[in-house]
Order: sequence, then structure tokens, then C-alpha cells
Amino acid sequence: HKQPTENLEPETLALPLSELFSEGLAACKDGRYPKAIKYLEDYCHSCRERNRQNYLQATMWLIKAYQIGG
Repeated sequence: HKQPTENLEPETLALPLSELFSEGLAACKDGRYPKAIKYLEDYCHSCRERNRQNYLQATMWLIKAYQIGG
């Protein structure tokens, strides 16, 4: 007997989007680039509204983190 799948969505992130965004930016500003990349990638991947100011800002910081942090 198979268990019904409760939801077909991928696993939800531990943090809400707004927190991923602010943590990612804070990590960038502190020079913690690997951490920043993780937060911002999660944020950008999960963000549904691609034309939001936060999304554009997160993308710019992510590029910066890639460049500096490798």
C-alpha cells in the first residue's frame, strides 16, 4: 500500500524569501561570499516575481559574490 504524496512541491526552504534576501545581502557585505551565494541562489530560485526590485538587487549581489568569491 503506497502512501499518498502529500504535496508535489519541492521541499520548502527553511527561511522565508525576505529572510533569504536580507541574510544574503548581509553575508555579501560581511565578505562571507559562499554563504551569500547559497542564500541568494535559494532566493532567486524561489522568487516568482522576477521584476521585483529585490530580485534584481539579489541578482546583482549574486553576480558580485560569484566574481569575488569564485
